[in-house]
Amino acid sequence: MRLGLIAVGLMGLWPVMASAGESFPITGSWLKTADAPEVAARLLPEDALDVVDIRVGNTIVFAHDPPANVRLYARPESATALVCRRVSYHVAFQPEAGADPQRLSDETVLHVNRVSSSGMVGLSKGEVCADLPVNRFASVQGRRTEAEAIEVLEWLSGLQSLKKPPKELTVTCQAKIMPEVCNGSPFKVLTSLPLEKTYIIDGNSIAVMPNGAGQLYWDVRIETEGEKRRISLVWKIPAPF
Repeated sequence: MRLGLIAVGLMGLWPVMASAGESFPITGSWLKTADAPEVAARLLPEDALDVVDIRVGNTIVFAHDPPANVRLYARPESATALVCRRVSYHVAFQPEAGADPQRLSDETVLHVNRVSSSGMVGLSKGEVCADLPVNRFASVQGRRTEAEAIEVLEWLSGLQSLKKPPKELTVTCQAKIMPEVCNGSPFKVLTSLPLEKTYIIDGNSIAVMPNGAGQLYWDVRIETEGEKRRISLVWKIPAPF
């Protein structure tokens, strides 16, 4: 799982919905000052969910360049008693035809290149789903469906309430950097993981980032063989950006 460049686990793709010729030009300046519902009304399809939050992405190349993308986040809702869900919309841009790549700025007119969506899930920890910030949701990627991601989070959360692991479960812990994080029993390490800081759920692997994106993180891998399950905890350095 590469964490430096986040791949989008696509739920759907839509055709380009907006262009610079409609209403008014799309520019970096507008994207950075408009609120989430305003940007969503302009860029997303009519059947998009109620958008309440926005994150403007990194610049195209240089610091003075306009943003290459934005992420728009739908209102969170309850999935189960323990898990919240929301949908993230990703809008990618490209400068208008003929724009001088050496003179790009926040005033450069942008065209929508692609609109896609992905599912996100997060542990509520007893909080109201609508109050959870964006960084409390994990992106669902790869072959893992949203329903499977919810099941994984609930299962791991349930294990954390146990005093000892079930007979059918084996837990291991590995840390080449800061080996002290694996002190004690591997199961005890598992029960102390801040699952509410899960960042990505991808196939049989989830990334738990205690200190936020770009920092050392737990790669939690789950293997199943018949009735037996194995959880491998690996303390890792994230891939470079």
